[in-house]
Amino acid sequence: MIEVTHEQLVQMIEYEAEKLGLSFDEAVERARNGTLPKNYIGSGIQSYVMMLDYKP
Repeated sequence: MIEVTHEQLVQMIEYEAEKLGLSFDEAVERARNGTLPKNYIGSGIQSYVMMLDYKP
């Protein structure tokens, strides 16, 4: 099992968001609202935000 820290998720979201010209906050908001582009970058951000929001 691979574990990713909160900080690593934030960094991955920031990296992918930059490719779309978005800030971290904009990317997270759009992921939560389902308004990211329907491409591999948007899908990646969506997945990272889901992991960021996960509470076991």
